[in-house]
Amino acid sequence: MNVKINKNDISTSQILRISQGKEIKDVMSLWAKIKDWFQSNKREKALKIIENIVSKAQSDDKNHFKMAYHILMLKAMSSDAYKERIKISIDDSLDNHNNKNITILIDDYNIFIKDVDNEQLSKISKIINIFNRHSSVFSNEIALKCLYEKLDQNESESKDNDRIFAELYLELDKKISSGEIDLALNKSNFNQVDFYAISGLVNEAIDKNDTNLDIKKALRKDINRDTYIVNGEKIKSKNQEEAMQQFESLIQNLSEENKKAIYYLLNQEGITLIKSYNTALDYYTLTTSFSGDDIVKQEKVYSIKSLSNNLIEVKIKYLKKSSDKKNHNIILARPFESKLYNFIYDMVVTNNNLEPNDDKRLNKKIQEIKKQLNEKEPNLGEKFLDLLYRDKIINEDSIDITLKLNKGELVSLDGECTYRFY
Repeated sequence: MNVKINKNDISTSQILRISQGKEIKDVMSLWAKIKDWFQSNKREKALKIIENIVSKAQSDDKNHFKMAYHILMLKAMSSDAYKERIKISIDDSLDNHNNKNITILIDDYNIFIKDVDNEQLSKISKIINIFNRHSSVFSNEIALKCLYEKLDQNESESKDNDRIFAELYLELDKKISSGEIDLALNKSNFNQVDFYAISGLVNEAIDKNDTNLDIKKALRKDINRDTYIVNGEKIKSKNQEEAMQQFESLIQNLSEENKKAIYYLLNQEGITLIKSYNTALDYYTLTTSFSGDDIVKQEKVYSIKSLSNNLIEVKIKYLKKSSDKKNHNIILARPFESKLYNFIYDMVVTNNNLEPNDDKRLNKKIQEIKKQLNEKEPNLGEKFLDLLYRDKIINEDSIDITLKLNKGELVSLDGECTYRFY
Protein backbone atom coordinates (compact mmCIF):
# COMPACT_ATOMS: atom_id res chain seq x y z
CA MET A 1 0.00 0.00 0.00
CA ASN A 2 1.24 3.48 -0.88
CA VAL A 3 0.10 6.89 0.27
CA LYS A 4 0.77 10.26 -1.30
CA ILE A 5 2.61 13.06 0.46
CA ASN A 6 3.07 16.27 -1.51
CA LYS A 7 1.84 14.38 -4.60
CA ASN A 8 4.66 11.82 -4.30
CA ASP A 9 4.11 8.11 -3.86
CA ILE A 10 5.85 7.03 -0.65
CA SER A 11 5.41 3.56 0.85
CA THR A 12 3.48 3.14 4.11
CA SER A 13 6.47 1.39 5.69
CA GLN A 14 8.67 4.37 4.96
CA ILE A 15 6.15 6.81 6.42
CA LEU A 16 5.94 4.65 9.55
CA ARG A 17 9.72 4.55 9.90
CA ILE A 18 10.06 8.30 9.52
CA SER A 19 7.17 9.03 11.90
CA GLN A 20 8.90 7.01 14.61
CA GLY A 21 12.08 9.08 14.33
CA LYS A 22 12.76 12.15 16.41
CA GLU A 23 13.78 14.17 13.37
CA ILE A 24 10.47 13.82 11.45
CA LYS A 25 9.89 17.61 11.35
CA ASP A 26 13.31 18.37 9.85
CA VAL A 27 13.11 15.46 7.40
CA MET A 28 9.71 16.44 6.01
CA SER A 29 10.57 20.16 6.02
CA LEU A 30 13.69 19.52 3.93
CA TRP A 31 11.90 17.01 1.72
CA ALA A 32 9.11 19.49 0.94
CA LYS A 33 11.74 21.90 -0.44
CA ILE A 34 13.64 19.43 -2.62
CA LYS A 35 11.11 16.75 -3.60
CA ASP A 36 10.92 18.06 -7.17
CA TRP A 37 14.66 17.60 -7.63
CA PHE A 38 14.15 13.85 -8.21
CA GLN A 39 12.37 11.77 -10.80
CA SER A 40 9.27 10.01 -9.44
CA ASN A 41 10.90 6.56 -9.54
CA LYS A 42 13.76 7.81 -7.31
CA ARG A 43 11.80 9.78 -4.73
CA GLU A 44 11.28 7.01 -2.21
CA LYS A 45 14.98 6.18 -2.18
CA ALA A 46 15.88 9.88 -2.03
CA LEU A 47 13.60 10.39 0.97
CA LYS A 48 15.29 7.48 2.76
CA ILE A 49 18.70 9.06 2.13
CA ILE A 50 17.41 12.41 3.44
CA GLU A 51 16.24 10.61 6.58
CA ASN A 52 19.70 9.05 7.03
CA ILE A 53 21.46 12.39 6.51
CA VAL A 54 19.25 14.29 8.97
CA SER A 55 19.47 11.45 11.51
CA LYS A 56 23.28 11.35 11.36
CA ALA A 57 23.51 15.15 11.51
CA GLN A 58 21.44 15.23 14.70
CA SER A 59 23.23 12.31 16.35
CA ASP A 60 26.81 11.86 17.46
CA ASP A 61 27.61 9.55 14.53
CA LYS A 62 31.30 9.88 13.70
CA ASN A 63 31.16 8.05 10.36
CA HIS A 64 31.64 11.23 8.34
CA PHE A 65 32.81 9.31 5.27
CA LYS A 66 29.43 7.56 5.08
CA MET A 67 27.71 10.93 5.45
CA ALA A 68 29.72 12.28 2.50
CA TYR A 69 28.71 9.20 0.48
CA HIS A 70 25.02 9.83 1.23
CA ILE A 71 25.37 13.44 0.08
CA LEU A 72 27.04 12.40 -3.19
CA MET A 73 24.42 9.70 -3.73
CA LEU A 74 21.69 12.31 -3.30
CA LYS A 75 23.51 14.52 -5.81
CA ALA A 76 23.86 11.63 -8.27
CA MET A 77 20.12 10.92 -8.05
CA SER A 78 18.99 14.54 -8.46
CA SER A 79 18.04 16.07 -11.79
CA ASP A 80 20.81 17.97 -13.56
CA ALA A 81 19.24 21.38 -12.96
CA TYR A 82 19.52 20.90 -9.18
CA LYS A 83 22.86 19.10 -8.75
CA GLU A 84 24.76 22.29 -7.94
CA ARG A 85 22.37 23.00 -5.06
CA ILE A 86 23.82 20.00 -3.22
CA LYS A 87 27.33 20.87 -2.05
CA ILE A 88 29.98 19.41 0.21
CA SER A 89 33.16 21.32 0.91
CA ILE A 90 36.24 20.87 3.09
CA ASP A 91 37.57 23.82 5.08
CA ASP A 92 41.11 24.44 3.83
CA SER A 93 42.07 26.95 6.50
CA LEU A 94 45.54 26.58 7.98
CA ASP A 95 44.41 27.06 11.59
CA ASN A 96 44.26 23.34 12.27
CA HIS A 97 46.85 21.18 10.50
CA ASN A 98 45.46 17.92 11.86
CA ASN A 99 41.69 17.98 11.59
CA LYS A 100 39.45 19.89 9.18
CA ASN A 101 35.83 21.00 9.12
CA ILE A 102 33.26 19.98 6.50
CA THR A 103 30.27 22.00 5.35
CA ILE A 104 27.29 20.33 3.64
CA LEU A 105 24.58 22.36 1.93
CA ILE A 106 21.31 20.95 0.57
CA ASP A 107 19.46 23.99 -0.73
CA ASP A 108 19.41 26.11 2.46
CA TYR A 109 19.74 23.17 4.87
CA ASN A 110 23.22 23.43 6.38
CA ILE A 111 25.26 20.74 8.15
CA PHE A 112 28.57 21.71 9.75
CA ILE A 113 30.92 18.94 10.89
CA LYS A 114 33.89 19.91 13.06
CA ASP A 115 37.27 18.26 13.51
CA VAL A 116 37.13 15.43 10.96
CA ASP A 117 40.20 13.28 11.46
CA ASN A 118 42.79 12.88 8.70
CA GLU A 119 41.98 9.23 7.97
CA GLN A 120 38.35 9.99 7.12
CA LEU A 121 39.26 13.30 5.56
CA SER A 122 41.54 11.54 3.07
CA LYS A 123 38.74 9.21 1.93
CA ILE A 124 36.17 12.02 1.84
CA SER A 125 38.48 14.18 -0.26
CA LYS A 126 39.18 11.28 -2.59
CA ILE A 127 35.53 10.32 -3.18
CA ILE A 128 34.56 13.99 -3.79
CA ASN A 129 37.40 14.52 -6.26
CA ILE A 130 36.71 11.28 -8.14
CA PHE A 131 32.98 12.01 -8.26
CA ASN A 132 33.61 15.50 -9.66
CA ARG A 133 36.35 14.43 -12.05
CA HIS A 134 34.51 11.41 -13.44
CA SER A 135 30.87 12.35 -12.98
CA SER A 136 29.86 10.57 -16.19
CA VAL A 137 30.80 7.30 -14.47
CA PHE A 138 30.00 7.92 -10.80
CA SER A 139 26.66 9.66 -11.23
CA ASN A 140 25.51 6.08 -11.71
CA GLU A 141 24.25 4.91 -8.31
CA ILE A 142 25.70 1.38 -8.49
CA ALA A 143 29.07 2.66 -9.69
CA LEU A 144 29.16 5.23 -6.85
CA LYS A 145 28.31 2.52 -4.32
CA CYS A 146 31.16 0.36 -5.67
CA LEU A 147 33.55 3.31 -5.32
CA TYR A 148 32.42 3.96 -1.73
CA GLU A 149 32.81 0.31 -0.76
CA LYS A 150 36.28 0.12 -2.31
CA LEU A 151 37.49 3.22 -0.49
CA ASP A 152 35.85 2.03 2.75
CA GLN A 153 37.65 -1.33 2.48
CA ASN A 154 40.96 0.47 2.63
CA GLU A 155 40.22 1.20 6.29
CA SER A 156 40.91 -2.43 7.20
CA GLU A 157 43.06 -3.60 4.30
CA SER A 158 46.51 -2.25 3.54
CA LYS A 159 46.08 -1.80 -0.21
CA ASP A 160 47.60 0.99 -2.23
CA ASN A 161 45.26 3.26 -4.10
CA ASP A 162 46.32 2.00 -7.52
CA ARG A 163 45.25 -1.55 -6.76
CA ILE A 164 41.96 -0.36 -5.24
CA PHE A 165 41.13 1.49 -8.44
CA ALA A 166 42.28 -1.39 -10.63
CA GLU A 167 39.93 -3.77 -8.81
CA LEU A 168 37.13 -1.21 -9.03
CA TYR A 169 37.79 -0.86 -12.76
CA LEU A 170 37.45 -4.61 -13.25
CA GLU A 171 34.29 -4.78 -11.15
CA LEU A 172 32.61 -1.94 -13.03
CA ASP A 173 33.49 -3.40 -16.41
CA LYS A 174 32.00 -6.75 -15.34
CA LYS A 175 28.81 -5.08 -14.12
CA ILE A 176 28.49 -3.14 -17.36
CA SER A 177 29.04 -6.26 -19.47
CA SER A 178 26.48 -8.26 -17.47
CA GLY A 179 23.91 -5.47 -17.75
CA GLU A 180 23.79 -4.87 -13.99
CA ILE A 181 24.88 -1.29 -14.60
CA ASP A 182 23.21 0.67 -17.37
CA LEU A 183 26.12 3.07 -17.33
CA ALA A 184 26.09 5.84 -19.90
CA LEU A 185 29.73 5.05 -20.52
CA ASN A 186 29.56 5.30 -24.28
CA LYS A 187 27.06 8.10 -24.71
CA SER A 188 26.34 11.53 -23.33
CA ASN A 189 22.88 13.00 -23.24
CA PHE A 190 22.99 16.75 -23.70
CA ASN A 191 21.04 17.32 -20.51
CA GLN A 192 24.39 16.56 -18.87
CA VAL A 193 26.57 18.69 -21.11
CA ASP A 194 28.42 21.69 -19.79
CA PHE A 195 26.33 23.87 -22.09
CA TYR A 196 28.10 27.11 -21.23
CA ALA A 197 31.51 25.62 -22.01
CA ILE A 198 30.38 24.77 -25.55
CA SER A 199 28.58 28.09 -25.94
CA GLY A 200 31.70 29.94 -24.83
CA LEU A 201 33.90 28.20 -27.38
CA VAL A 202 31.41 28.92 -30.17
CA ASN A 203 31.32 32.59 -29.12
CA GLU A 204 35.11 32.69 -29.04
CA ALA A 205 35.25 31.31 -32.58
CA ILE A 206 32.82 33.83 -34.05
CA ASP A 207 34.35 36.79 -32.19
CA LYS A 208 37.63 36.42 -34.08
CA ASN A 209 38.32 39.20 -36.55
CA ASP A 210 39.30 36.86 -39.38
CA THR A 211 36.77 35.11 -41.61
CA ASN A 212 37.59 31.62 -40.32
CA LEU A 213 39.18 30.64 -43.64
CA ASP A 214 40.72 27.52 -42.12
CA ILE A 215 37.33 26.40 -40.83
CA LYS A 216 35.74 27.07 -44.22
CA LYS A 217 38.55 25.10 -45.81
CA ALA A 218 37.80 22.13 -43.53
CA LEU A 219 34.12 22.32 -44.42
CA ARG A 220 34.96 22.55 -48.14
CA LYS A 221 36.69 19.14 -47.97
CA ASP A 222 33.46 17.43 -46.88
CA ILE A 223 30.87 19.51 -48.69
CA ASN A 224 30.59 17.21 -51.72
CA ARG A 225 30.77 13.97 -49.72
CA ASP A 226 28.18 14.60 -47.03
CA THR A 227 24.54 15.68 -47.21
CA TYR A 228 23.74 19.35 -46.58
CA ILE A 229 20.17 20.70 -46.56
CA VAL A 230 19.44 24.41 -46.12
CA ASN A 231 15.78 25.39 -45.62
CA GLY A 232 14.70 22.22 -47.40
CA GLU A 233 17.05 22.61 -50.39
CA LYS A 234 19.63 19.87 -50.75
CA ILE A 235 23.09 20.54 -52.15
CA LYS A 236 23.43 18.12 -55.06
CA SER A 237 26.65 19.02 -56.81
CA LYS A 238 29.52 16.54 -56.43
CA ASN A 239 32.04 19.13 -57.50
CA GLN A 240 33.73 20.50 -54.41
CA GLU A 241 33.85 24.17 -55.43
CA GLU A 242 30.36 24.18 -56.91
CA ALA A 243 28.92 22.55 -53.79
CA MET A 244 30.63 25.12 -51.57
CA GLN A 245 29.36 27.99 -53.72
CA GLN A 246 25.82 26.62 -53.53
CA PHE A 247 26.10 26.21 -49.76
CA GLU A 248 27.30 29.79 -49.31
CA SER A 249 24.53 31.03 -51.58
CA LEU A 250 21.88 29.22 -49.52
CA ILE A 251 23.12 30.69 -46.22
CA GLN A 252 23.74 34.21 -47.57
CA ASN A 253 20.70 35.67 -45.80
CA LEU A 254 21.82 34.41 -42.41
CA SER A 255 23.55 36.77 -39.99
CA GLU A 256 27.33 36.88 -40.22
CA GLU A 257 27.56 35.52 -36.67
CA ASN A 258 25.37 32.54 -37.56
CA LYS A 259 27.48 31.86 -40.65
CA LYS A 260 30.68 31.80 -38.60
CA ALA A 261 29.09 29.52 -35.99
CA ILE A 262 27.97 27.13 -38.75
CA TYR A 263 31.46 27.03 -40.25
CA TYR A 264 32.82 26.28 -36.81
CA LEU A 265 30.29 23.60 -35.86
CA LEU A 266 29.96 21.75 -39.16
CA ASN A 267 33.50 20.48 -39.33
CA GLN A 268 35.37 17.83 -37.38
CA GLU A 269 36.53 20.28 -34.72
CA GLY A 270 32.98 21.33 -33.94
CA ILE A 271 31.62 17.78 -33.95
CA THR A 272 34.40 16.59 -31.64
CA LEU A 273 33.66 19.51 -29.32
CA ILE A 274 30.01 18.51 -29.04
CA LYS A 275 30.83 14.82 -28.59
CA SER A 276 33.46 15.29 -25.96
CA TYR A 277 31.98 17.77 -23.47
CA ASN A 278 30.38 15.79 -20.67
CA THR A 279 31.63 17.99 -17.84
CA ALA A 280 33.98 20.92 -17.61
CA LEU A 281 36.51 18.67 -15.85
CA ASP A 282 36.39 15.82 -18.36
CA TYR A 283 39.37 16.83 -20.49
CA TYR A 284 39.67 13.63 -22.51
CA THR A 285 38.23 13.85 -26.00
CA LEU A 286 36.13 10.97 -27.19
CA THR A 287 37.43 9.86 -30.54
CA THR A 288 36.65 7.11 -33.00
CA SER A 289 39.31 4.46 -33.34
CA PHE A 290 38.86 2.96 -36.76
CA SER A 291 40.40 4.08 -40.01
CA GLY A 292 38.80 4.72 -43.39
CA ASP A 293 39.72 1.25 -44.59
CA ASP A 294 37.58 -0.32 -41.87
CA ILE A 295 34.44 1.74 -42.51
CA VAL A 296 31.56 -0.17 -44.06
CA LYS A 297 28.90 2.50 -43.64
CA GLN A 298 29.06 6.25 -43.13
CA GLU A 299 26.31 8.85 -43.26
CA LYS A 300 26.45 12.53 -42.35
CA VAL A 301 23.42 14.76 -42.73
CA TYR A 302 23.48 18.44 -41.78
CA SER A 303 20.18 20.34 -41.91
CA ILE A 304 19.93 24.11 -41.41
CA LYS A 305 16.56 25.81 -40.99
CA SER A 306 15.74 29.50 -40.48
CA LEU A 307 13.22 29.95 -37.67
CA SER A 308 13.22 33.78 -37.71
CA ASN A 309 15.45 36.63 -38.88
CA ASN A 310 18.30 35.72 -36.53
CA LEU A 311 17.32 32.33 -35.09
CA ILE A 312 18.36 29.15 -36.88
CA GLU A 313 18.07 25.46 -36.09
CA VAL A 314 20.86 23.04 -36.99
CA LYS A 315 20.30 19.28 -36.96
CA ILE A 316 23.23 16.90 -37.22
CA LYS A 317 22.82 13.19 -37.91
CA TYR A 318 25.91 11.07 -38.10
CA LEU A 319 26.60 7.35 -38.36
CA LYS A 320 29.95 5.68 -38.79
CA LYS A 321 30.15 1.89 -38.66
CA SER A 322 33.27 -0.22 -38.96
CA SER A 323 33.58 -3.76 -40.22
CA ASP A 324 32.75 -6.56 -37.82
CA LYS A 325 36.35 -7.71 -37.91
CA LYS A 326 38.37 -6.77 -34.86
CA ASN A 327 41.57 -5.02 -35.75
CA HIS A 328 43.96 -5.31 -32.83
CA ASN A 329 46.64 -3.40 -34.72
CA ILE A 330 44.75 -0.12 -34.67
CA ILE A 331 46.86 2.65 -33.18
CA LEU A 332 44.62 4.69 -30.93
CA ALA A 333 44.96 8.41 -30.37
CA ARG A 334 46.26 9.61 -27.00
CA PRO A 335 42.79 10.93 -26.13
CA PHE A 336 41.11 7.66 -25.13
CA GLU A 337 37.55 6.67 -25.92
CA SER A 338 36.97 4.56 -22.82
CA LYS A 339 35.69 6.46 -19.78
CA LEU A 340 36.87 3.67 -17.48
CA TYR A 341 40.29 3.76 -19.06
CA ASN A 342 40.40 7.50 -18.47
CA PHE A 343 39.49 6.86 -14.85
CA ILE A 344 42.22 4.32 -14.07
CA TYR A 345 44.82 6.19 -16.13
CA ASP A 346 43.98 9.39 -14.30
CA MET A 347 44.09 7.72 -10.90
CA VAL A 348 47.48 6.11 -11.47
CA VAL A 349 48.99 9.34 -12.80
CA THR A 350 47.55 11.41 -9.93
CA ASN A 351 48.38 8.96 -7.13
CA ASN A 352 51.98 8.66 -8.26
CA ASN A 353 52.58 12.31 -9.19
CA LEU A 354 53.33 11.37 -12.78
CA GLU A 355 53.20 13.69 -15.73
CA PRO A 356 50.30 12.61 -18.00
CA ASN A 357 52.76 11.92 -20.85
CA ASP A 358 55.27 10.02 -18.69
CA ASP A 359 54.58 6.70 -20.43
CA LYS A 360 57.65 4.87 -19.10
CA ARG A 361 56.86 5.37 -15.41
CA LEU A 362 53.12 4.94 -16.03
CA ASN A 363 53.70 1.56 -17.71
CA LYS A 364 55.94 0.51 -14.81
CA LYS A 365 53.13 1.28 -12.34
CA ILE A 366 50.62 -0.57 -14.51
CA GLN A 367 52.87 -3.66 -14.46
CA GLU A 368 53.06 -3.42 -10.65
CA ILE A 369 49.26 -3.35 -10.50
CA LYS A 370 49.11 -6.38 -12.79
CA LYS A 371 51.42 -8.31 -10.47
CA GLN A 372 49.37 -7.39 -7.39
CA LEU A 373 46.13 -8.48 -9.08
CA ASN A 374 47.64 -11.80 -10.18
CA GLU A 375 48.63 -12.46 -6.58
CA LYS A 376 45.01 -12.00 -5.58
CA GLU A 377 43.55 -14.16 -8.34
CA PRO A 378 45.26 -16.02 -11.23
CA ASN A 379 45.03 -14.14 -14.55
CA LEU A 380 43.25 -11.16 -12.95
CA GLY A 381 46.17 -8.92 -13.92
CA GLU A 382 45.98 -10.12 -17.54
CA LYS A 383 42.24 -9.32 -17.61
CA PHE A 384 43.05 -5.85 -16.31
CA LEU A 385 45.65 -5.25 -19.03
CA ASP A 386 43.34 -6.61 -21.74
CA LEU A 387 40.78 -3.98 -20.74
CA LEU A 388 43.30 -1.25 -20.17
CA TYR A 389 44.97 -1.62 -23.56
CA ARG A 390 41.53 -1.63 -25.11
CA ASP A 391 40.64 -4.49 -27.32
CA LYS A 392 37.36 -2.59 -26.84
CA ILE A 393 37.48 -0.87 -30.22
CA ILE A 394 34.59 1.30 -31.30
CA ASN A 395 32.35 -0.50 -33.76
CA GLU A 396 29.78 2.24 -34.29
CA ASP A 397 29.74 5.97 -33.72
CA SER A 398 26.46 7.87 -34.03
CA ILE A 399 25.20 11.38 -33.35
CA ASP A 400 21.70 12.79 -33.37
CA ILE A 401 21.64 16.38 -32.11
CA THR A 402 19.68 19.58 -32.51
CA LEU A 403 21.02 23.02 -31.67
CA LYS A 404 19.68 26.54 -32.07
CA LEU A 405 21.73 29.66 -32.75
CA ASN A 406 20.67 33.28 -32.41
CA LYS A 407 23.20 35.63 -34.04
CA GLY A 408 25.86 33.00 -33.42
CA GLU A 409 24.95 32.50 -29.76
CA LEU A 410 24.11 28.93 -28.81
CA VAL A 411 20.70 29.11 -27.15
CA SER A 412 19.80 25.40 -26.92
CA LEU A 413 21.41 22.02 -27.42
CA ASP A 414 19.76 18.63 -27.24
CA GLY A 415 20.43 15.13 -28.50
CA GLU A 416 22.66 12.14 -28.03
CA CYS A 417 26.04 10.74 -29.02
CA THR A 418 26.52 6.98 -28.90
CA TYR A 419 29.67 4.87 -29.16
CA ARG A 420 29.14 1.13 -29.50
CA PHE A 421 32.09 -1.11 -28.76
CA TYR A 422 32.71 -4.60 -30.10
